[in-house]
Amino acid sequence: MSVKLNEDESNNKDQIDIPSSRKNSKSRNNISSTLPLGICFGVAFGIIFDQLTMGISLGVCFGVVLGALTKKK
Repeated sequence: MSVKLNEDESNNKDQIDIPSSRKNSKSRNNISSTLPLGICFGVAFGIIFDQLTMGISLGVCFGVVLGALTKKK
């Protein structure tokens, strides 16, 4: 069984609808990129100083603060 597509439908099948929140990469919040870094460093310092829960907490705090301070203009 074969199905013929109209010319308009065949041109649109390769296009992917991107949500409007992802179209502008400049408007992305920097917290989403600095939070994992803060958590990684927090876990590393927590393991070094044998205070993992404190390290994770401080890592999250530093990640959020760093993301808020490094906003792109």
